[in-house]
Amino acid sequence: MSARHADPLDHPEIALVSAPAAVAGTLLALLAMAVALLLTLLHAGTPAMRMAGAGCLAVVALVSQALFLFRLGLGETQIWKTVALVLVLPLFVVTIGLTDIMFHSLQARTMLEIPLHGGLGP
Repeated sequence: MSARHADPLDHPEIALVSAPAAVAGTLLALLAMAVALLLTLLHAGTPAMRMAGAGCLAVVALVSQALFLFRLGLGETQIWKTVALVLVLPLFVVTIGLTDIMFHSLQARTMLEIPLHGGLGP
C-alpha cells in the first residue's frame, strides 16, 4: 500500500523533477513539435521525407519528456517504467501507421465518382 499524500507536490515522483529539467524538457519537446509543424505546413520535401522527419521529431519530443520530466532511466528505481514505455511505443507506431493508411485510402473506398459532364441531368 502506498501512503496518502495530502499535497500532490509532496509526492516522491513529483519531487524528483527539478524546475530546470522540467523547463528544458518542455522547451525541447515544444521546439521539436514546432519544427514538425513547420515541415508539414511548408510541404518541405517529399511526403515520405515529411513523414520520416515528423516521426523523428516526435521521437525527440518523447525522449526529451521521458528524460527531463519523468526522469526515466536505467536506474534501479525507474527501470520497469522505462521498460513499460519501450514496450508500449510499438503499439503507438502501429496505431498511427494504420490510421494513416486508412485515411489515405478513405476517399477512394467511400466516395462515389460523379461524372462532371452529362449523365445525371435531363
